[in-house]
Amino acid sequence: MKRSSIITAIILTTIVVTFSGCSKAKNEASPKTSESVASTEKNFTFKLQHPGVEGDAYFKGALEFARLTKEYSGGSITIDVYPNGELASGSNAVQGVQMGTIDIAVESSMTEANFIPSLNVLNLPFLLSDYDQVWSVLDGDVGQELAKNAESAGFKVLSYWDNGFRNVSNGQRPINSVKDMVGLKIRVPENKVFVATWEALGAIPTPMAWSEVYSSLQLGTVDGQENPNGHMKSYNLTEVQKYFAITNHVYTAEPVIMNLSAFNKLSVKQQDALMKAAKESALYERELRAQINEDTLGWIKNQGTEITYPNLDEFQSAMVGVYQKYGATYSELLTKIQAITSK
Repeated sequence: MKRSSIITAIILTTIVVTFSGCSKAKNEASPKTSESVASTEKNFTFKLQHPGVEGDAYFKGALEFARLTKEYSGGSITIDVYPNGELASGSNAVQGVQMGTIDIAVESSMTEANFIPSLNVLNLPFLLSDYDQVWSVLDGDVGQELAKNAESAGFKVLSYWDNGFRNVSNGQRPINSVKDMVGLKIRVPENKVFVATWEALGAIPTPMAWSEVYSSLQLGTVDGQENPNGHMKSYNLTEVQKYFAITNHVYTAEPVIMNLSAFNKLSVKQQDALMKAAKESALYERELRAQINEDTLGWIKNQGTEITYPNLDEFQSAMVGVYQKYGATYSELLTKIQAITSK
């Protein structure tokens, strides 16, 4: 499904305005086999933190990453996996990687954007509309540029994992139009672009750590939340949410980040082995995540949750102010992304 011409027009307007106001400015090799890493290499053990519960795509992807890393490094690199936020979660996990108390973490682009500002371009609403666009962006020049920007903040991006396109659930009423959003207290990540997006729809965005969400929905502190389909099953949200609307308003990536200093301690061969393992395990995780999100939609319906498919034109039209506020900051990246999504 192609992105609506509404968002395309909004992006183009943002880009044109930005550049017209700045007219005076200036317009890997992988190891062949695991034996390629010599047994004389120094041994390393790294801690990998991820938010997934047992059986989740993150859980399985992390184990596969650890297995492949050990194989391709000839046993010189061991990755110990800590699931379900065991070491830290959200911003604390990302900060842990930056400080070196956690070696590797799988966290969302929305959380990591608080430390790597250019990642916020991915959080702009309705920017990407299908997986062809997603992987063309993240596995191409844009993804490489974002990874380079991450290094200046002390991170090495090893690969991009999949979380999925986000939809919205709530316990008050079915969502069929923007007017149905008005006044709903929606839990959002601690990210300024997400806050602006839900304010534009008339909702009351409530930033909150994920660990607090279920109890807050249960107690009525918030009315709803927004996430990819799989979260509804993994975290039993159908127990506290009666309505689920397919909005696909934001795609969320999960960049796998490593402390840059720790990465630089590895030999070149070890770095190649680690990157090869990261990329191959990313493909595995993506397949798992896509299947989970697809299968979960039927499961949600079977739990008695009402699923609606609102007309998204008015949702997208409401995003003009969000792009006006944040689009100029990421105008160069938006230009590159627009070139990909307009094909």
